[in-house]
Amino acid sequence: MSNTNAPTVYTAADATGDYRDMLLRLMTRQLYAETATAEVFGRSIGVAPTWREKHLAAEFALEEAQHSQILCNLLTDLGEDPENLIANRPPAASFWSVDLDN
Repeated sequence: MSNTNAPTVYTAADATGDYRDMLLRLMTRQLYAETATAEVFGRSIGVAPTWREKHLAAEFALEEAQHSQILCNLLTDLGEDPENLIANRPPAASFWSVDLDN
């Protein structure tokens, strides 16, 4: 059963009010996760014990960076500054509660 009161959003301009606020919160949190994960995998390349594991870490870092770029594009379409959002993200180690030096 569909809710006939639900807004239909086809363009960034259609995302308004509470819906836009929720969308931006969710997308910002996802951007934090994707960029922090890319950084963690990026750091793991240098400490991976075998070439195969280094290669996998690099592939994972690239995949997360690509997801990050997609979110950056969508956030830009919504009039947000993704670079500013990323700058306000906690450090990757803090975001994921991991010790990247051990």
